[in-house]
Amino acid sequence: MDELNRKRLGRYYRAFKSFISQATDLIDKKWPCVPEETFRQMDAEIRSAMADFENLLPAYDDADLQDDGLFKPDAIRAWLNRAIAVIEAELDDAPRGEVIGPTLTFSFITDVKLRAIVERDYPELLTAFSASCKKSCLILAGGLIETVLLDFLLQDVAAARAATKAPAKGGPQDWSLEQLIDVSVELKPTLLPVQRMSHTVRQYRNLVHPMVELKSNMQVAIEEARMAISVLQIVHRELSIP
Repeated sequence: MDELNRKRLGRYYRAFKSFISQATDLIDKKWPCVPEETFRQMDAEIRSAMADFENLLPAYDDADLQDDGLFKPDAIRAWLNRAIAVIEAELDDAPRGEVIGPTLTFSFITDVKLRAIVERDYPELLTAFSASCKKSCLILAGGLIETVLLDFLLQDVAAARAATKAPAKGGPQDWSLEQLIDVSVELKPTLLPVQRMSHTVRQYRNLVHPMVELKSNMQVAIEEARMAISVLQIVHRELSIP
């Protein structure tokens, strides 16, 4: 497989990994079916992959994933797991760090301008991680988390301002990342893991200021970069499903 197809297959790998995470979350929450918008995203990506790698991936028929007209998350996850196994075997000799996924989609972000920022910066975050650009990862991940949470709170500014954790002045667009996290967790308790893990993100994103790095003596290592990406993935998981 040439380098171009390897990169294309790696992109599908990241997308399928993300879809598996979404399907698993639905199964854990005992949802009877995959929401239509979510399935449309999955189906479009799967069909695109099938067109590009027709002779590689398992046979795909969306009728096999339905029960009484509903798309079943366990059936979708089963197909994705088979596809992932095939892709991993094909990419087994890929250079380390090439496939670092998952690819996330951000159609749930309602503010068009904020969505454009996220869709621009997320691929750059993946590239930075692949290249072991650790400080860049920390700064980009912090900015992405802030943008996604800001959009979430802007969808109901009145509720955000009424939260007990909300600052006395201003609105979500004026709050710090820490304040955005605190209010978001209050309004959506399933984001609690983000609050527990956010210390790394909140502290390290300030490394954009050189004096912060000099005074703090914080370590900038791949573990911190991976943690920041994990926090972003949790935010995405919790806010992308209605």
